[in-house]
Amino acid sequence: MALNMEFVEKMPVSQKLIILVGIILVLGGLWYYMMYEPLQTELAQKEEEFDKENETLKELKRRKEDLNNMKSRIEELEDELKEMRRALPKDAEIGQILLTFDDLGKKNGIEFSRITPKGKSAVGNLYRKVPIELDFNGNYRWVMRFFYEVVNIRRIVKVTDIRMKGGKRGSGSRINVSCQATTYISY
Repeated sequence: MALNMEFVEKMPVSQKLIILVGIILVLGGLWYYMMYEPLQTELAQKEEEFDKENETLKELKRRKEDLNNMKSRIEELEDELKEMRRALPKDAEIGQILLTFDDLGKKNGIEFSRITPKGKSAVGNLYRKVPIELDFNGNYRWVMRFFYEVVNIRRIVKVTDIRMKGGKRGSGSRINVSCQATTYISY
């Protein structure tokens, strides 16, 4: 049965509207199932991928911040290690220590009669002692100032076995001092 225009023209308006609505519904359904639903599914997948990538980005930013914090901490620790290496170097640098003692002595009015390194003695697993025998003289105040400055140099120095002789009451009297200054080196 062929549709011709006469048949459609003779139809009541209500039937024409029903047929039109039916055609629109069929076309709308076809469009929904063939175009809209696949696009919605793809959109949902893309949103899920975006959320995953966004979470990955947040995690990477957090890790980058952690890495920067670690790098900063490593720099701080390297600075601390350099400072510790100054206090506890790997080599004895006896010549430098003797020069430091001599400079401090001159600065504080001390006259050395003997500065003698006594070699190295092993102590523990981490460091060795390097004892240095000192004999010098100066007034009491200068001697105390010298000791103060020796124990406050950047390098670890321990002064022991201090023996003082001489010195009479009065501001200009000198005392003779013998002691052992011990510095340390790391292995």
